Amino acid sequence: FSITYAKDRDGRLSMNFGALNRQGGQRRLNVAITRARQGLHVFSALSPEEINLARTNSEGVRDLKDFLVFARSGQLHLNYVDQNKQQTKKEFVQYLQNRLQEKGWSVDLGIGQGDSCVDLAIKDDLHADSYIVGILVDGENYAKAATARDRDQLRPTVLNGLGWQVLSVWTVDWWLDPEQNLTKLVKALEEIKINQQVA
Repeated sequence: FSITYAKDRDGRLSMNFGALNRQGGQRRLNVAITRARQGLHVFSALSPEEINLARTNSEGVRDLKDFLVFARSGQLHLNYVDQNKQQTKKEFVQYLQNRLQEKGWSVDLGIGQGDSCVDLAIKDDLHADSYIVGILVDGENYAKAATARDRDQLRPTVLNGLGWQVLSVWTVDWWLDPEQNLTKLVKALEEIKINQQVA
């Protein structure tokens, strides 16, 4: 069984896996891997870690990543789901960092600790070692918050008290329309930067 997808000459991997990306694509994968009568040998130039689930909401691509994990290890690890969720948020944060850097912003990751940790911190070009805004990404900690108030207010309130101006990013919105959300985020950053310079 050959995966037949790989990175291009520049080392970039498209998240376009043909029919797998379409609705019902996971069923095509299921048919392909359940027809073997005696065994299945998998040939892949991709490792599961290279499939960035933050760049697609396709169930077929998600299942392909899970299948590659299974094919490599020979078993499904019980803690893989939790690890996968953590990895997905990490990949999404790195994706945001790359996209913002392409737009000319300087970005640090994981500034602070615990509830006062900022996922992405936008550097202040005029003042070394300072940041103009912190960006929070919903993820495991967000989902585990006890109430909607905890999720929507507590962490930003803590960070505001520490002097941070905070923006929140919702992964579902980005899956649905990454370019529009990037444009909105950059516009918000530009407005914050202008307001701080005026102040």
